[in-house]
Amino acid sequence: MTCRQWLPAVREYCGQPARPYACGARCERHTPARQAGHPEPPTTPLERQR
Repeated sequence: MTCRQWLPAVREYCGQPARPYACGARCERHTPARQAGHPEPPTTPLERQR
C-alpha cells in the first residue's frame, strides 16, 4: 500500500509505504494528526501510560 496524499508542488502522489486511514492510505509524514500539527495518538495501552 502506498501513500495517496496529493503533492501539488510536484503534481503527483507521495507514493511512500503507508497504512490505511479513514481518509485513505497515508505514510507517517501525511497522517491526519501530523497534518493537523498534533502527535500521533498512542496505539497500545502501554504507550498511553507513558
